[in-house]
Amino acid sequence: MDNTEHRPIVTSDEAYAIIRAILCLYSPNKSPEMQCNTNEKKMGPIIKKAFGLSNEQYNEISEKILEYSSEEVTASELRLRYEWRDNHPIYKSKAFKDPQGIEKWQKKELQDIKMLLRDPSDLDLNSKLQKKNGANHNNNNNNSNNSEKLKPSIQEIFGCTLKKHTLDKSNSGKDNIHTGYKILVNAFIQYSSQEVYREDRYQPLKASLLKKDLFNLGLLPEFSWVLNEYSILYGIRDFYRYLVIFEVLTTRFDDNLDQLTLLLDCLQKLQEIKKNGDCENNFITQDEDSLFNQISSHLFNNLVARIGNYRLCFSPNSKEKLPPPLTREYERVIKSQPITHALNLMKIIITEVFPDIVYHQVVIKAITESNEKEFIRLLEHFESNLTTKNIVNVNDYNKINLLSKVIDFIITKWFDLEMYYFNAAFTPVLKESKEKSQSSKNPEKLHLELVFDTFSNFINKSVNDIYHIFSKAEHTVIVSNSKLEPSPWITCLFTELVPLLIKYNDIVYGVFKKRPIPLEGDISFLTGQFILNRVTILNNNIKNLIKKQQWRANGKGLFHTSSPIDLFEFINQCYNHIQQLEVKLSIPSNPMTRSFGLNLGDTFIFYVKGIRNKILEDIPNDQSKLVCSIIDRSISNKITSKQLFLQFVEEVKLPKINNNITETMCYQINDIEHSRILLSDFDQQYDGIFKDSLNEMYITLKDHWNCLLTYYVFKLNCYIKPIIQSISLSLNENSTIISTKELTQFIENNLAMSNQKLQGNLFPVFLKRLFDAIVLDMIEIILPLKRNYIKAINARALSNFKGLMIELTKVFHGEGDKTSSYFDLTLIEYNKIKTIMELFSFSDEQLVEFHENLNKAHSTPNADSKNNDNYQNHNNVLKECATIMSYQRNESKLIEKYLTKLKLD
Repeated sequence: MDNTEHRPIVTSDEAYAIIRAILCLYSPNKSPEMQCNTNEKKMGPIIKKAFGLSNEQYNEISEKILEYSSEEVTASELRLRYEWRDNHPIYKSKAFKDPQGIEKWQKKELQDIKMLLRDPSDLDLNSKLQKKNGANHNNNNNNSNNSEKLKPSIQEIFGCTLKKHTLDKSNSGKDNIHTGYKILVNAFIQYSSQEVYREDRYQPLKASLLKKDLFNLGLLPEFSWVLNEYSILYGIRDFYRYLVIFEVLTTRFDDNLDQLTLLLDCLQKLQEIKKNGDCENNFITQDEDSLFNQISSHLFNNLVARIGNYRLCFSPNSKEKLPPPLTREYERVIKSQPITHALNLMKIIITEVFPDIVYHQVVIKAITESNEKEFIRLLEHFESNLTTKNIVNVNDYNKINLLSKVIDFIITKWFDLEMYYFNAAFTPVLKESKEKSQSSKNPEKLHLELVFDTFSNFINKSVNDIYHIFSKAEHTVIVSNSKLEPSPWITCLFTELVPLLIKYNDIVYGVFKKRPIPLEGDISFLTGQFILNRVTILNNNIKNLIKKQQWRANGKGLFHTSSPIDLFEFINQCYNHIQQLEVKLSIPSNPMTRSFGLNLGDTFIFYVKGIRNKILEDIPNDQSKLVCSIIDRSISNKITSKQLFLQFVEEVKLPKINNNITETMCYQINDIEHSRILLSDFDQQYDGIFKDSLNEMYITLKDHWNCLLTYYVFKLNCYIKPIIQSISLSLNENSTIISTKELTQFIENNLAMSNQKLQGNLFPVFLKRLFDAIVLDMIEIILPLKRNYIKAINARALSNFKGLMIELTKVFHGEGDKTSSYFDLTLIEYNKIKTIMELFSFSDEQLVEFHENLNKAHSTPNADSKNNDNYQNHNNVLKECATIMSYQRNESKLIEKYLTKLKLD
């Protein structure tokens, strides 16, 4: 007994399909070899199994046929047709709306059958032969006279009346007969594939079914006969039959050659029928056209997905089987490959269904996305391998290792395949892109160019990611013996990644004469990290170097210590290591050594700041940080030494400390200058290989000692300025002489020390800036803001400053003194203070006349004179003269009148 508890529910369409299949088995249109196999006794169990029916279900469906007898054929046929009235076109017509339509139809149907029974001449030839043979047989048996009363068999009635009524059937609207045909095709295919009905309906077809019979594929001959007979009896046109197979091949899509060939053949058949227009048996309904577009769209999406994974789906089993490239046999083989069929299918579908889509653009996008996905999948694959090996920390140097493995896989597994197989398949499509064909220097290698560009973009991005990860990573690790060694990522970079990048570049260069991975970019910076690894060790040594430095001359007659020499000795060692590595890796254009030059800047800054911190260690930490900040800001903003000095005066508050310039301070600032000299020698030693990369550093080092010299002057001025103020306010000559002597002695001592110990080119700068600071202190007193001007105090200051100027002249411009050779350096500022003091001695008339003459001389200057130092100095004198007159305008009508005339406040 069948277990019907879980039997499938049979839909109305399925029931109709099964009944019609059984009716086909009663058709007389059978070849001799089909007579025994295409009857219900043999095919019934197969159909039952194909649809997964129980005996009870099958009996329910077939009982109406089984109950028919030749004596009751009229009633049986009528009942059968009435119950399945969708078979008859009357139910698609207006006549069916007539309330009496059913009765009229029944009468007409009855008359048709009665007429056939009365006049068998309307039967086909087979029926006539059957009748004749039957009559002869009866004559031989008892000479019966009842031959004329024989009724046609049920096969004859069904074969004739069904055919008669279906040929004229309307093809508009929903067609259950057509649906039934599709149901039978799918059921027979599932049975032939040994699948359970309604299950696994989207699995690829078995190879045994992929035969070139586009109507029946590789189905059993019995199934094929049923489908063919069904098509004849029920008027299933060729277009619809192809459409059903097209849908099956698309729904059960696979990218093997046989199935793609069938799809291509089927699509071409459908295209041919559509192109030929309406024919007697091959007209196309709107529903069929819509279904065709729907199936084509589904197939198109499948094909795009496959092209989007073309290497996975279409790689040949063995490239050794391919003929030599650029031969006719090679071209023939490529054209017969699955990928070529897939591309042809896409092109036909776009032509038929998607005329707005540009074929080559779809292919370009699919190829690009395929290689992007493959690259990402490879990374994930190798990353998962690391995870399975319990290497959890993939964010460290294993990032470099992963990229190395991916590039190695691309080179060893994919490059040849792309060059000798896929390029031949894809390039003809890509040639349709005029933009690509015209812009490319290799029109026969458009696919390779697209693939390499995609991979190169990903590699460059990955290199950039590695750069961002490791550009700030630790370059060194401390090993057990407390020594510093390169971090593992540096070793991995040079031993694994960089050699593969070079190999990748060489392969691409061999095809396109370009190297897509710029080793002088991010990767060269990372290779520079190898240097920074050494420089990090150097920085560590710099700390010790500066910490333990005794700041003594490195030899007799030298102005620097051993620290710059030690610094460059190690830098030379680093350079030699990098150069050897660069030669070993065959990296062109010396990117690593130039990167080395660029990254040396950090080392020198570290060195300079280390010395600077030593210089400032005698002042509080907050003031030390403030001085450093002011210096760094001034270098960045490129302000003048005078502006820097005024910032120190305004912002820095030094405690009461020893304000003298010491021998240590001289050697410290000398070491900065000497390292600058050694830097220039270093670049020349290697034939300017660093090009312009060291120029900025060369200037920056000078900027630092310039700023520190200004700080030295500011430090001295913290002692000098209060004394100058004291001298300006002194009320007796003795006090003035004592203060002046104290000041000049302090200045003379510091000038003597700096003259002996400062580097030759540093001392003149220091001397001039010190004198400039003293002059600024004096001018601040004798040329105050107008609201702070007090005539009596000013007169006293001018009187006291006359003696101070005499003493300062002896210190800075004294006969026989070592500083006398630097008279020119301070002459401008010396004359400036001298001129201001003289202007105070002028009468009102002299002041007005002097200002008037000077103003006329400068009223129409040319462009060259404006840039002249003398012009600027005289212009300053003009302003100072006006300032002095402004002090006296309330006491002098002449000056008041003159300033009012000039509109001077």
